[in-house]
Amino acid sequence: IATLPADITSGGASVVEDFAGRIFYAGFSGDLTDASTNSPVLSSFVLFSQVIKSKEDAIKCYQRGDPTSRENSDLVDTDGGFIRISGAKRIYALVGLSSDLFVLADNGVWKIAGGSDYGFSATNYAVTRISSFGCNNSQSVVVVNDRIFFWGKEGIFGITKNQFGEWIVDSLSASTTQTYYDSLETTDQETAVGFYDQFDKKIRWLFNTDFDRSNVNVVRELVFDIQLGAF
Repeated sequence: IATLPADITSGGASVVEDFAGRIFYAGFSGDLTDASTNSPVLSSFVLFSQVIKSKEDAIKCYQRGDPTSRENSDLVDTDGGFIRISGAKRIYALVGLSSDLFVLADNGVWKIAGGSDYGFSATNYAVTRISSFGCNNSQSVVVVNDRIFFWGKEGIFGITKNQFGEWIVDSLSASTTQTYYDSLETTDQETAVGFYDQFDKKIRWLFNTDFDRSNVNVVRELVFDIQLGAF
């Protein structure tokens, strides 16, 4: 072969989360430069480091053993690696809760967990899609105790457990503020910033409703009361 393609994905990870004693990376660009037909589209990939024993391990998203070795080529539980989230288009956030890592992408929510009764490892994990409703803004993601709230194209959603202990994604806006939410410009939804007020037990999302005009100071606030379950 005279030359090899550059096969480059510009930029790096825009999403980082610590989970299961490791560092997880996602939010890569899907743009490819000088790629081949076999080039992976990294926008659907989640990379994870080796189990952290020193700060140098945080960027080792590969196995410790030599994969070409005849004596020491096996993958072990503490190794690093990557997970391809089949179907995910763009990943906006990673959130670890208890023994589960949630992947919030543009076109859905996935859960990564250990494949059996013990926790996540490089040799033992499972990926499950729990919703087709996705996230369109990483800054809108708010974690309250064991629940996750976020904004998406179709509305405002929460990730919680049902009465059977299964993770589900419910719409918070469908029967309340959906008409108002749909009236917002896409830019307003994609630039909203959320945080949790632990004293008032309320989630506050701030967004600009005058983004494309000369006055950029028109900021509104949408407040969700955790205790009442209402806006």
